[in-house]
Amino acid sequence: LLPLEKLPEGKYHLNIAVVNHGKELYHIKKEVWRLKTEPEKLLEPIRNISVLPGRSLAVNGKHVMSIFYSHMPSVHYRPDMTQFPDIENYLKTAKQQLGVTVLGIISYGKAPSPRTLQRSEYLEKAIDFYSESYLRQLDICKKLNLYGSASLHMGSSLLPRGKIDFELIRGVVKQIKDHPALREYSYDEPEVRKVVTPADILKMYKVIKEEDPNRPVRVNLCSRGRFHEFLPGSDIASYDNYPFPHSDLRSWRLNTEDILRLKPNVPFQTYLQTFQFPHVAPPSYEDIYASFITSLIDGSRSLLFYSWFEFNNYSSLISSPDMQATARVIVAHYKKLCPYLFAMREHPIKLKVSKDILYKYYEDKSTGCLMAVNLSKKRRAHIQLDLPGKGNVTNFFDSAWKFNRKHTITLEPYETLVLKNSLQ
Repeated sequence: LLPLEKLPEGKYHLNIAVVNHGKELYHIKKEVWRLKTEPEKLLEPIRNISVLPGRSLAVNGKHVMSIFYSHMPSVHYRPDMTQFPDIENYLKTAKQQLGVTVLGIISYGKAPSPRTLQRSEYLEKAIDFYSESYLRQLDICKKLNLYGSASLHMGSSLLPRGKIDFELIRGVVKQIKDHPALREYSYDEPEVRKVVTPADILKMYKVIKEEDPNRPVRVNLCSRGRFHEFLPGSDIASYDNYPFPHSDLRSWRLNTEDILRLKPNVPFQTYLQTFQFPHVAPPSYEDIYASFITSLIDGSRSLLFYSWFEFNNYSSLISSPDMQATARVIVAHYKKLCPYLFAMREHPIKLKVSKDILYKYYEDKSTGCLMAVNLSKKRRAHIQLDLPGKGNVTNFFDSAWKFNRKHTITLEPYETLVLKNSLQ
């Protein structure tokens, strides 16, 4: 057995082989990270949300790291989280193991029925029901040092089913808008909801802003062909790629280029796909990690995992230990890297690279950071480290891995490179 608990923090390459009577039956090379748990940081009570240079979301004017798992702590069509047994211990474990800082606040449960009540009576009861449910959940967030994202997919009194109830939303926003743990309002994938129009999303946005101008509305999109129709109703450029292998890094980049062109100067974020349909293999560590670095290069400073899970034969972050391990590595690296990126500014440099390499370089007065990824899932690619400065060039997350200036690095398909460059 490997003495894992005694190994120092950092990056290890493992070569594992199964040999029988001198014949190799199985061989695998694996990159493994030994991680150290970082102390939890205290989140400030929210007074307002703003955007800092570099598309960074700020709480009370300060940079904030956001780690969000969709549908945590449960799956679709659930009551509010306060009704789950031992929810506080569950969330404490989720924070420790997965680094969660933002929870989705939503409630279905036994809400008042618009089918049995008159409109005025229904509206009064529904506003009270959802407001009380959301406030209970936000109180747990506050107690456990978390922020909440209030989903606007509440029960609707309108037909056809699924239309947005603007009066209900207005009433609930009035009740919850001043809670110190409320970070944003959210609405997911309106393009696929046939009864929801771009005009509906824009009207919903205006209703929310009339009641609460201090918090953003995040409309998460999924259709490249329809981004432009719904983006006016969102303060954040947010989209959801469908999972590997149905999407790849190149399609991610096409989506990114489109949405950033259409929605400039606002925070950008995309979900890292940690689920898979049952008829195909789940995304690998390389798939998910490469999409993480790609999202940072493209300007995201939030970390979102799509942990959706509804049927037992689906592979997802909820059910896959490999995906959970990948998420833990990504969270640890995000926590180390983002404070530097918040403080640094992009510094354009021209490196000799293969056509499949995507890269970006940042600097402050003493340190540089190079992020690169091979976008090809079939070909190797090369990058020459002709970096400024005279000091050491090391792996950003493990300084024991050193690199020579002007050395050419070969990246395997979807392999990444994150370097710290000492300028002195």
